[in-house]
Amino acid sequence: MVTAPNPTLKLASGSFLRGEQSVNGIFTPEDRTKVHKRIALLADTFVQSAIIPSLEAIEQRDMGLMRRLIQNACAAGIGNVDIAARFGGSMEGIGASVIVAEHLSLSESFNASFAAHTGMGTLPIAYFGSKEQKEKYLPKLATGAWIAAFALSESASGSDALSAATSAVLSADGTEWILNGEKAWVTNGGFADVFIVFANVDPGQFSAFIVDRTSPGLQIGEEEKKMSARGSSTCSLIMSHCRVPRGNLLGVMGQGHVVAFNTLNISRLKLGAASLGSARHSLQSAVAHVRQRKAFSKTLAEFGCIKEKIAQMAAGIYCGESMLYRTTGLLEDALAEIDGDSPKSGELIAGVLEECAAECSIVKIWGSELQQYVVDETLQIFGGSGFIEKHPAERAYRDARLSRICQGTNEINRLIVAVWIVKRAMKGELRLGYLMKKVADEVMTGAKRPEPIDGAMAVERELVENARKATLMVAGVIWQKYGMAMVDQQEIISALADMLIENCS
Repeated sequence: MVTAPNPTLKLASGSFLRGEQSVNGIFTPEDRTKVHKRIALLADTFVQSAIIPSLEAIEQRDMGLMRRLIQNACAAGIGNVDIAARFGGSMEGIGASVIVAEHLSLSESFNASFAAHTGMGTLPIAYFGSKEQKEKYLPKLATGAWIAAFALSESASGSDALSAATSAVLSADGTEWILNGEKAWVTNGGFADVFIVFANVDPGQFSAFIVDRTSPGLQIGEEEKKMSARGSSTCSLIMSHCRVPRGNLLGVMGQGHVVAFNTLNISRLKLGAASLGSARHSLQSAVAHVRQRKAFSKTLAEFGCIKEKIAQMAAGIYCGESMLYRTTGLLEDALAEIDGDSPKSGELIAGVLEECAAECSIVKIWGSELQQYVVDETLQIFGGSGFIEKHPAERAYRDARLSRICQGTNEINRLIVAVWIVKRAMKGELRLGYLMKKVADEVMTGAKRPEPIDGAMAVERELVENARKATLMVAGVIWQKYGMAMVDQQEIISALADMLIENCS
């Protein structure tokens, strides 16, 4: 995807803190290939022909319709871009997958169901499944014949997933796993055919399992009534001596966190893309409105306060888009080097996704909070009409609230950002530890930059450089004072996370 190789810009958490880097190695939307543009066009066409005419029916939670829409998306070539061709997909790469997420964002209800199937439910098998598991499940998931879901959270352990109470033990004859427990808030729960379920085999043996809907002992709870994404199915999953074949252990026993957290990394990146797409839809509707709506003999677009709102929205989207596609390009290049048929492919994929965990969380935080800002300002621009139920601005406002909760709350993701990058720095990776010390010495001695920044946008680049140095200085002080105990200083590391996010942007 990246237009030219740049050996100084490798995939590594926090690499944006190393200072100025060549734009030749950074992927931007302008670098989209013909394949990417085709995928974007397919997604836009699908929205116009299938989603927009069905918006009201989707909101009524028509599960038959939702299943058909997902199947039609797969048939259109946008629902299986993460699946290898030999299993019925197109394997266009994570870049195409992110583009699809961004362009299908008009309906949060559809997007939630689609993402639960194509991402959270399918990727664990595509990335970590055995040869037999891939051959059994992926062809049907690629066409939408089977719909997938992801069951990690429990009502008593939402963010603290590893403390799940759901258990799994081998049957007396060793042929089956017997699962007991309850999972909460399972998207697609009402109609999914396949569930990725996480359970503890023994204390400390957190593991992943593929559970078919027809498994004995599996019961689906009632549909939840939600504030937003009302048209998506959300149910609990109740397992009472639920029996699944021994071969349905997904990945390595005791390594369920590798499956769960790396699936979440990719899902956070895609959620950031969907949030930016939603923000862009709202901005476009706001611009169209202010150009034709008049007050005091002028269009709203002529008022200074409206201009400021539009400008802030556009700037935020541009900034988020830059973060999203930079991270996407790095990920795609790294993943493209992995042989999917290799016995170690899951381990290698996990290594790549873990390396970009902080950036994926940053994209999720920025995108979801920008989305909230944009839909709020859009509703404000529409005024009373936007406040009425079923107005697009009203629906977008409600739907945006979900993005800051799912795929890990933004509070949890801020902890990931700060702790992950500082830990990497203290391990000697990226030379961030050296840079922290260098900045501290510079501050203590009052040394000035040996060569002042000049050229295009010199003032802006100087401001960015100063922000980078300030962040390195703060990160170093926090580590020096608290070490790994900083995880208990949430107010401090949350503030550090905000500084890191601003640097990445």
